[in-house]
Amino acid sequence: MRPKERRESGQNDLFRSRLDQILNLDHALVKLARWIENPYYQFFCGEEFFQHRLPFERSSLTRWRQRMGEDKLTALVQESLATAVRLEAARPADFTAVIVDTTVQEKAIAFPTDAKLMHRARERLVKLAHRHGVKLRQSSARVGKFTLIKHQRYAHAKQFKRANKALKRLRTMLGAVIRDITRKLDDRPDLAGFFQLALSLARRVKDQRQRERGKKIYSLHAPEVECIGKGKPQEMTPLGRPGQPAELASIYVQLAAEDASFATGQIYGAAGGSGQP
Repeated sequence: MRPKERRESGQNDLFRSRLDQILNLDHALVKLARWIENPYYQFFCGEEFFQHRLPFERSSLTRWRQRMGEDKLTALVQESLATAVRLEAARPADFTAVIVDTTVQEKAIAFPTDAKLMHRARERLVKLAHRHGVKLRQSSARVGKFTLIKHQRYAHAKQFKRANKALKRLRTMLGAVIRDITRKLDDRPDLAGFFQLALSLARRVKDQRQRERGKKIYSLHAPEVECIGKGKPQEMTPLGRPGQPAELASIYVQLAAEDASFATGQIYGAAGGSGQP
């Protein structure tokens, strides 16, 4: 008889994988654990003898900030910046901006003329209409979903003429829903306040185009998101003087607090109104 074909059960895959596939070596806890068992880590950190325990607890810095308080931390940062200026280690011009670059999570935003953004705008209007009892002539729920899938497939296959045709169809369906809700609100003015923001965002999404100047909608759930464009401001320091350490210390303290732990890649201008209209 022919022997049975040998099949892998997958139970031994854990032992065949590399360590970096099982553990996230960039995680803080993994790095701390590797610090204890690795003498090279300890040597490059300045230790003269091998240590069998961590030099500090993870919460030590947080507890220290809580004990110091905001006033003392502000005074400490002010004195640090002033000392750097006195020793010529930094110039007042170096304090014109605070750049925050932390890795937390990418923001869920779409391209300004993305088909998914228009599809999402139509879905939000339809759900809002159902919630408040506004009966629509056509919601385009099924057709809109299939049109979005077609657009994505055409764009992936680089069939841009067909993709643009599907995009135009999505824009038409969004406009039909907007006009339908606007007509229904004429008879029910008490609901105008509930649809004001959603209709405004949907109209802006429908009308915006590529290579169009002006503020655009990148995300319906966060319409305040803007794209940092290129260009030079006409006047770098409208106040006519550089910032002082006492005027900049509070922003450093705020960024060091726990409330700013979710800040991601923001640039806080401290140049006396630089770039403001």
